[in-house]
Amino acid sequence: DMLLPGRAVTRIKYITTMTDAIEAVEESEGVEGVEGVDSEIQTQEIRFDQVQWNDFTRGPGSSWDEVSWVSYDHRMTKDEVAEQWGDEVANKQTYNLTTDGNNDHTQDEDDSNDSIFKRVLIHEVWDKDAREVIWIAANNSDGPIKTDEDPLSLKNFFDIARPLYSIESSTSLIPVTEYSQYIFLATELETITRRIRK
Repeated sequence: DMLLPGRAVTRIKYITTMTDAIEAVEESEGVEGVEGVDSEIQTQEIRFDQVQWNDFTRGPGSSWDEVSWVSYDHRMTKDEVAEQWGDEVANKQTYNLTTDGNNDHTQDEDDSNDSIFKRVLIHEVWDKDAREVIWIAANNSDGPIKTDEDPLSLKNFFDIARPLYSIESSTSLIPVTEYSQYIFLATELETITRRIRK
């Protein structure tokens, strides 16, 4: 992604597995009782997930410090939406995306067996100013699906570092590909090579 689109984005995810530890205490009558249930961390994992270049969007800004929000696109099936937010939210969505991201289809295609693979586009927006993560369905006019308070409590809020750019600029965050800098030379070289072969 750094070489071809000109910008690479890697998400850093902190994943934990929790267990319930019941603390038993002895009461004054000599009967054991349960005082409370505390969650304990069983496993911890740091995972690095590459974000596809066309699934990442950012807010305006000429430097990374000025960016107030970033967004990630997810194409989710009905089962995936239900697993994350429940059946009520899943039933409200319109699943018209195919696995390749296109939404060009006919009604007959919706009624086919392939309809179980249809997806809905979900935007995961990290709002730095409000320190919230907002989940928005592209075809839902009822407002956000859910809003999560600051999930990581990081100083700079975002779950990514500054994206890796092919060509750095002090005045813009718009990706610039290396190929764009020598495209005319590459075209001329291609022309010369064809003439040599002839």
